[in-house]
Amino acid sequence: MNGGATNKTIDAVLDALGDLGQNIEAVYLYGSLSNGTYQPGQSDINLLIVLDEEESFHQARKVLRPVWCNFGPVLKRTPLIATQSTLRRHLSFNPGLSRHLNEYGSLLAGHPCLPEPLTRDPIERLSEMARIAMHGSAAITPSLLSERENAGTISCLRSLSRQLFDHEVSEDEHATALFSQIQADILSKMEQHPSLFWKDQPISGAPPLVKDLRGIYEHENRLVLLLPDSGPEDVARRIKNIDWNAVAGRIISQYRGLWVTTAAQLRMIMLYDSPAAYQLGSYNHAWGLDPLVDLKVDAWRIFRNFGRSPSTLLVDTLPQAYTMSEDSDLAMMVHNLHNKLLNVQLKNEIYCRMQERPIAKPPGHLTDRDLPMEKRIDGIYNHLDWWSGHYANEMATAQT
Repeated sequence: MNGGATNKTIDAVLDALGDLGQNIEAVYLYGSLSNGTYQPGQSDINLLIVLDEEESFHQARKVLRPVWCNFGPVLKRTPLIATQSTLRRHLSFNPGLSRHLNEYGSLLAGHPCLPEPLTRDPIERLSEMARIAMHGSAAITPSLLSERENAGTISCLRSLSRQLFDHEVSEDEHATALFSQIQADILSKMEQHPSLFWKDQPISGAPPLVKDLRGIYEHENRLVLLLPDSGPEDVARRIKNIDWNAVAGRIISQYRGLWVTTAAQLRMIMLYDSPAAYQLGSYNHAWGLDPLVDLKVDAWRIFRNFGRSPSTLLVDTLPQAYTMSEDSDLAMMVHNLHNKLLNVQLKNEIYCRMQERPIAKPPGHLTDRDLPMEKRIDGIYNHLDWWSGHYANEMATAQT
């Protein structure tokens, strides 16, 4: 795929959206194609469509569905779709995306409508990279993953590598090499913030395959291994020298994935990027040092983290699934989204019970299965919109 194919694909999207006329507020290009790190064959084409508040979500699907069928292999992902109100809220949950859009976003159609970029603590950016790297580290033990999961995790590492080093990543580059380079870069950046580092110390009884291991956690049927917070090059070398295939062989009967990070990075992730996971106790300490034992997380960060999930479902997941799905697959799509929505509600219930707070409940029930498909999708959309608004209000209140 070359620049001609990319331009042709973007033109096809814009031509299709032309059928919506004045109901399109704006179309933005963002991501790797806008900041110069796009790599044909690997990178997505990232587009954001801002609809008029009254525009039919279903009409957008009708005009985009044929484009996806013809240009899906080039696009690799469908556009984000939002109204100005849902976009403003989404960016409040994702300040990194807010700054990226304002710095690199290119207006392709309509008129400028981005809110002012949010101020972002540089440590938040570091924590986001550390979280992406930790999730992507699953690619170093592919035998624990399905083929689809492995493709997603290696793509995650390649994308992060392109962002950090601003160069193309060969498809032959091994996941372990990518992860070691990324870890070295993150740790070198963390050295500019000494307060991030925890009391690292050797511990006896580490598994022989990872002799200098510092700690082990369990998270959603995954094993999380903590390496030493030593120098960047030292950690990179350690990662390369571990026999990850042997490690995977030892745990394959018990776990469906392996994540690797360091104690300081895990603390940073829980404090700045994923405090809701910490608050819900989803990381269970299994062995060794426990860098999460004394964390004190900010309430507004917890609400921002909670809000990110329904907002992402609303602006990203639902439009993508709706555009990609054949009509015959819409019932299954609704079923899957309904389960994700139930998970949003379940996490709220657990958190509220832990904090002795009133349990939040959206007004009304999801629409009945006997109703037309568009009505059922509207019901999911409205509930996701309500949850996003709820957490935006909770975050704002906690910040005052």
